[in-house]
Amino acid sequence: MRVGAWSEDARYLARDGRLWIPVGANVCFPRFEHAGDAGVERMCGWIDDLADNGGDFGRVWLGHDYFDVEHAGPGCFDEARAERIQAVLDRAARRGVFLKLTLEHFRRIQPQAEAERFPGAPSFGRANFHCSHGGMVADMAQWLSDATARDTFVTKLERCAARWAAHPAVVAWELWNEMNAVAGDGWQAWTEHMLGELRRLVPDRLCVQSLGSYDADSKVAIYRWLAALSGNDVVQVHRYLDLGAGNAICHGPVDELIADAVHTLRSMAPAKPLLVAECGAVEPGHARPSDLYARDDQGTLFHDALFAAFAAGACASGQHWHWQDYLGQHGLWWHLQRFARAIAGFNPAATQARHSVVGDLRVHALHGERVYWAWLRDARCDWRHELRDRRSPEAVKGARVPAPFAGAARAYEPWADRWHDCPIIDGQMHLPPFVRSCVVRIDS
Repeated sequence: MRVGAWSEDARYLARDGRLWIPVGANVCFPRFEHAGDAGVERMCGWIDDLADNGGDFGRVWLGHDYFDVEHAGPGCFDEARAERIQAVLDRAARRGVFLKLTLEHFRRIQPQAEAERFPGAPSFGRANFHCSHGGMVADMAQWLSDATARDTFVTKLERCAARWAAHPAVVAWELWNEMNAVAGDGWQAWTEHMLGELRRLVPDRLCVQSLGSYDADSKVAIYRWLAALSGNDVVQVHRYLDLGAGNAICHGPVDELIADAVHTLRSMAPAKPLLVAECGAVEPGHARPSDLYARDDQGTLFHDALFAAFAAGACASGQHWHWQDYLGQHGLWWHLQRFARAIAGFNPAATQARHSVVGDLRVHALHGERVYWAWLRDARCDWRHELRDRRSPEAVKGARVPAPFAGAARAYEPWADRWHDCPIIDGQMHLPPFVRSCVVRIDS
């Protein structure tokens, strides 16, 4: 299997030469299972949830303690942990779910007491790599620059690639989760070097890197670096609804904060696939998952990120975080099926993302010469009205939006799972009544 940019439009992805629009969410690790087979069973359950609902893309953190093949120390490859990874990959292959493998996520090496930020939060420390614990370095900066430490990481790449480079479920290899958050300089040079090593080992899969949440103007420079980074096949962005973020847009409607991130990164990388690789809602400063989740049993936050990313020009659905304490808790996986139905058969080649406001609707559209796909969001009932103020959404009735050209238009209600003919009269598409959002399509 070869995975890469699509030949008809390099902003989108292809598997074996055919257009692929990934539909999925993060399902990175079991939060509360730490030993035995329970974690594998939990992971396989989420893969089934994806597949049963039209999803075909997920993510696994190989550095998480449950999967960590180097938990005994750098260079110590644990075959029992590797078998856990193998079992998850095999289930994904059987269910037609493709995975991005994130190799590492730790941020510091110095031994220190680490309080759990919230139940199930992963550890970001790697004390077993410290020289006082049998490791080879004294801090993160040395780990990034030391030749022996680099060679050790390359050995890990080689051993993982030997096992899974050709696995049919693996489509992407991610060097690090949010690497700019590590406690040391030199991560950019390290990334550039390791992307080359990764490409050598997995030449027909995607090789990518990720950065921390794009939540402040101070992040623009590093995201510009990522957008131009040679060897990075997909420009990934993380962005959350976060009332503690420096960017005010991260305090507002989810569709707008997602679309803004996509539009900004697209201006930096006009011809590369772009993926909203993490999104969701958090308490200020990522202190814990958002308290809004307890009220959002219908999945408004999930739905908005899922659709907004693609409608703004990303190559896939928005990839939600909080798979266990939000998606799983409320059984929200069905939203993936609604997104898959809305894009079925759509060819995004040569379309341009456009954003407009028509009355009470925010229109996020992909507009081509003879093809049009738009997701319309009712601006009267975003999360602030529905979840904070607990106001029930009202149906949008009698709405009309300009038709970009004449043709057979259809409208889809994702919340009701209904298609409608959408008459065009005097250059206006007459929409059916809908709640929260609607998709309109004109296919050539």
